[in-house]
Amino acid sequence: MPCRLKLRKGTDMFVKITQIKDYCYVKIVESYRDEKGVTRHSTICNFGRLDRLKKDKSFIRSVAKLNEILSKEEPETAAE
Repeated sequence: MPCRLKLRKGTDMFVKITQIKDYCYVKIVESYRDEKGVTRHSTICNFGRLDRLKKDKSFIRSVAKLNEILSKEEPETAAE
């Protein structure tokens, strides 16, 4: 699962599901505007086929843990 870690400045990321022939694929993509102002998408990470991901318990646990981490509120820092 090759992933590109460097993002363009001022971009948005989202999950995209694309269908190719009989299979759906799950990707994280970034949305950006090119030099002409046209919206483009660039793949950050391709997770693979959706049907396989749904059966992969390790992947499901990882996504659940990531969701748990991102759902927590940040602890307040003490004022200096």
